[in-house]
Amino acid sequence: MYIWYFKFIYILMFALLTLSRYDTLSHHIRFSSLVRKWFAANALLNPSSRLGEYILMAPSPEVRTVFVKLVVFFCHFAIADEPLAGYEGSNLCEQILISVLDLLKCEAVDYGKHLPHYFSLFSMYVGLGTPEKQQLLKVFKSFFVSFY
Repeated sequence: MYIWYFKFIYILMFALLTLSRYDTLSHHIRFSSLVRKWFAANALLNPSSRLGEYILMAPSPEVRTVFVKLVVFFCHFAIADEPLAGYEGSNLCEQILISVLDLLKCEAVDYGKHLPHYFSLFSMYVGLGTPEKQQLLKVFKSFFVSFY
């Protein structure tokens, strides 16, 4: 019995290591608003420096690219989700986008060479469709009015 258990664990670990983290998380993020809410509260927004660490500070361009794709994918499916308490924004997607935009106020200046990944996030998100374009325009409008 224990041999089958260890074989199962070994196969599971091997599968997780060979698959991209993006692919592993995509099914859960796509279909469950509860998972999206948990992921936002515990992985993306807490601690508040997490988005900056992976989008701007990560030394590997592959890590930055995968994380940007994950955030875009997450926001696409979280556009109609209820917002988290304690964060600015009318839905979960907006809260993530506002947190990404907040990086411009402090951390983006120090990591200028990684800004293409930062701005590719918005480019990819707008490429998803009209609701995403409208959402981003709404967030940009409120952000830049409060920025100045």
